[in-house]
Amino acid sequence: MKTSRSHRCLPFGGSRFEKTPGRLTCGFTLIELLVVIAIIAILAAMLLPALTKAKKQAVKTQCIGNLKELGIASYNYAQDNKDNFPNMHQSSDTDLKDGISNWPWDMPDYVANMLSGNGSTRGILYCPANPTLSLDAFWGYDGSGQGQTTTASGYRVLGYVFAFTNTGSVYYTNITESLHPAAYSVMSANGTVTLNPPLSQRVIISDACNSTAAYSRTKTANVFVHCPDGVQPPYYTDTSHLNGILPDGNNLLFADSHVAWRPFLDPNFVVRSDDNGALGAADGIMYFWW
Repeated sequence: MKTSRSHRCLPFGGSRFEKTPGRLTCGFTLIELLVVIAIIAILAAMLLPALTKAKKQAVKTQCIGNLKELGIASYNYAQDNKDNFPNMHQSSDTDLKDGISNWPWDMPDYVANMLSGNGSTRGILYCPANPTLSLDAFWGYDGSGQGQTTTASGYRVLGYVFAFTNTGSVYYTNITESLHPAAYSVMSANGTVTLNPPLSQRVIISDACNSTAAYSRTKTANVFVHCPDGVQPPYYTDTSHLNGILPDGNNLLFADSHVAWRPFLDPNFVVRSDDNGALGAADGIMYFWW
């Protein structure tokens, strides 16, 4: 019995020039092999976006877990301090004025150590979506990048931004000092208006979404990657949860302890930082958004 040429069948274990009685095996042509490779490549290309999306979602979920733990630590701190959240100028048990918080992610060593003692650790103080901030030099910062890691001799540059009492370079309307925050006044078309949003609308901790000068009111025109932090030697940081070169959004911890995601294109996603009334922190070096 002759084997059809169209099937390219060969004797098992042999070649086209060998004949072995019994079992036969069929080989692949080069074209068939290339077709299979092309199909695999197409399937991989289809799966890659889904895998990337799943990975980003996993990072967001881990970030939510961090914020919830920070919320527990902050509430534990408040319960021990007459319902007050940490004072970002506190440098000891009795000194409430000499600690350092130039920017919203600056926290005095003393306060960071207090939060750590109330359930937090270094790991949850940095967003997993922003490895550019999780550095030893930032954890123990003292103005030169060589601060202490256990004492109150400097401050820590963290991976989240805080809106507690005396947080540096944040609009006063964004500060939540306690579980019973005071009202504040703002100007409107009808004159001065006094507001006191409920805890469910007050953000106390947010992802570190930062942009560098020059600020533009067109959000997509701002630079959110490789931002210099304004110190020497310079460090360069990115925004958390990037989608290309722009933020995807922020995870936010509210004062009632719930966590929510705010997309970058949400109208409420705006600059929240200032420096003595001027838009932007540290004279326009860095801006913080949530």
